[in-house]
Amino acid sequence: QPINLNFLVCPQSSTSDAVLAEAIARLRPYYEELSLEPPTRLPPIGPGFDDEKLDLVLDIKPPVVSFHFGMPDPAKVARLKQAGIAIISTATN
Repeated sequence: QPINLNFLVCPQSSTSDAVLAEAIARLRPYYEELSLEPPTRLPPIGPGFDDEKLDLVLDIKPPVVSFHFGMPDPAKVARLKQAGIAIISTATN
């Protein structure tokens, strides 16, 4: 039985094309040095802790669930707490 399930909860990217173009320009020497093509768009970030994952956790009921880079919405957190699951999160800067 798992004792901890761990999830990345990344916010959806809202970076504009102009910001991406500026980052690519700053990194261009590295792309050239490594013979890599620069990206044309930001890679998609997964859905984070969605309803499907919440249902899975509530079904498995591990003693601990941990989150990194963010927290699920308060309603999901409340459901985890109601199920008696301890919640841990990392804080970074």
